[in-house]
Amino acid sequence: MTEVPDGFPRLDKATRPWSCRRGEPSCTRTAPCRSCLGKRNRRKGMTKQRAARKVLESTFGAVAARFVGQLGNEEAWSGLPVRVEVKSGAQVGPIATRYVAAAEQSDASKAIGDIRPFVMVAMPAGWTDGLLVVRLSDLDRVLDLMGDIE
Repeated sequence: MTEVPDGFPRLDKATRPWSCRRGEPSCTRTAPCRSCLGKRNRRKGMTKQRAARKVLESTFGAVAARFVGQLGNEEAWSGLPVRVEVKSGAQVGPIATRYVAAAEQSDASKAIGDIRPFVMVAMPAGWTDGLLVVRLSDLDRVLDLMGDIE
């Protein structure tokens, strides 16, 4: 095998062999048992929650929680000026699909040179209020623009 310079991924890297926490013989990486599936889902959800918290902390210039033990639960993020609930996975797929479709529609009719960030407003039937959906990466710009209006 050829030598790969430092900093590049190794091509001969072997993955760790699969082992079920409960010792289920039918549990595999592609078809995990319910216990392993739940652990994987929790780990993925906590990763998304951690990323969202970091963006919100930098946007608002605040620390979400006073103690490290409070960081794993959004209800304990009393240091932020907003209440937060982070959702991830398949349950938010329809929201993301509608957001992407709305962004594409907006981009298709956008004027040349228009640099305003895109936000989606969802107005469900029977509601008098709406939902504002914005990318976390655009949140700083949106809040700055809202501050300029006042």
